[in-house]
Amino acid sequence: MLAIFSYVGSLSFAIVLILTLYFGLLKIKLI
Repeated sequence: MLAIFSYVGSLSFAIVLILTLYFGLLKIKLI
Protein backbone atom coordinates (compact mmCIF):
# COMPACT_ATOMS: atom_id res chain seq x y z
CA MET A 1 0.00 0.00 0.00
CA LEU A 2 2.80 2.40 0.93
CA ALA A 3 4.67 1.54 -2.28
CA ILE A 4 1.58 2.32 -4.38
CA PHE A 5 1.11 5.63 -2.55
CA SER A 6 4.73 6.67 -3.11
CA TYR A 7 4.47 5.63 -6.79
CA VAL A 8 1.33 7.73 -7.34
CA GLY A 9 2.93 10.63 -5.46
CA SER A 10 6.07 10.57 -7.60
CA LEU A 11 3.98 10.22 -10.76
CA SER A 12 1.79 13.22 -9.91
CA PHE A 13 4.93 15.19 -8.96
CA ALA A 14 6.46 14.40 -12.37
CA ILE A 15 3.24 15.46 -14.15
CA VAL A 16 3.16 18.77 -12.25
CA LEU A 17 6.83 19.36 -13.05
CA ILE A 18 6.27 18.68 -16.78
CA LEU A 19 3.20 20.94 -16.88
CA THR A 20 5.12 23.74 -15.13
CA LEU A 21 7.96 23.48 -17.66
CA TYR A 22 5.46 23.32 -20.55
CA PHE A 23 3.58 26.46 -19.49
CA GLY A 24 6.89 28.19 -18.76
CA LEU A 25 7.98 27.54 -22.35
CA LEU A 26 4.62 28.79 -23.64
CA LYS A 27 5.02 32.05 -21.70
CA ILE A 28 8.54 32.49 -23.09
CA LYS A 29 7.24 31.96 -26.64
CA LEU A 30 4.35 34.41 -26.14
CA ILE A 31 6.60 37.21 -24.88
